[in-house]
Amino acid sequence: MEDHTGDEVLLAPAKLTMSLRVVGVRPDGYHLIDAEMVSLDLCDELLLCAGDDLAAL
Repeated sequence: MEDHTGDEVLLAPAKLTMSLRVVGVRPDGYHLIDAEMVSLDLCDELLLCAGDDLAAL
């Protein structure tokens, strides 16, 4: 069993994009957008653990 002492749990709230329009291009090549979003009553739970390397599960 792993020891999770000192770990941190963060919530990542969900959102739903209702509409999305590309309205231009920035000088760096990224697009300018106009978006309508709504929040949802859902979220992901992220567990952050100290370690010697970078890993995502």
